[in-house]
Amino acid sequence: MTIAQRKIELINWITGLTSEESLSQLEEVKNSTVSDLPKELLDFLKAVDPEGTEGLRRHTSVRDI
Repeated sequence: MTIAQRKIELINWITGLTSEESLSQLEEVKNSTVSDLPKELLDFLKAVDPEGTEGLRRHTSVRDI
């Protein structure tokens, strides 16, 4: 998945959010520096291979799971 595709996917996901709390948390992440982010989140981001989508299943709704 290219960076452009990932951005579009994130935009689509964000536009579907209805929770004010979730949006507030996203704004906190947006305004954070890398050193401010939780270690667990940084570890997760480092472990994720942005091009390695093999073996992943895309979930579009709870009914699809």
